[in-house]
Amino acid sequence: MSAPTADGSAAAVVCSREFMESNGMQNKAVEIIAQQIVTDLPSSFDHSFLDLAGVAMARKAAADCYRSAGLTPSDVNVLEVHDCFSCNELRGEAGKRQVYGASIALQHNFGIGGADVVTMYRKYKPQFRQQLHAKL
Repeated sequence: MSAPTADGSAAAVVCSREFMESNGMQNKAVEIIAQQIVTDLPSSFDHSFLDLAGVAMARKAAADCYRSAGLTPSDVNVLEVHDCFSCNELRGEAGKRQVYGASIALQHNFGIGGADVVTMYRKYKPQFRQQLHAKL
């Protein structure tokens, strides 16, 4: 399943840390700590199905994202490929798919439309306040 059952509409509340804290949203908050996009590389057209599908782009985008966030693959608790619901894991709302104690997630859209987007999320915790390495 790539999406939880949904009916109706959705919204992303993008706000400052001060707004989130003053309105008691800490339990549901998820920070985007790094995001990278890589478009078609010259190797994308070298007659390799994997490269045509975006594998080299995914590797580069992920490496750039880890570097930007100051993290490594061993720091990641949840990984999703072409899915946009890792936030549910970090919020504790993933039901049977819940990863206990998850606090960092990596998500990417694999080769969609000639681009690879990799995003690193982190569950909001007050102790992370001074530890953010990413510059978006």
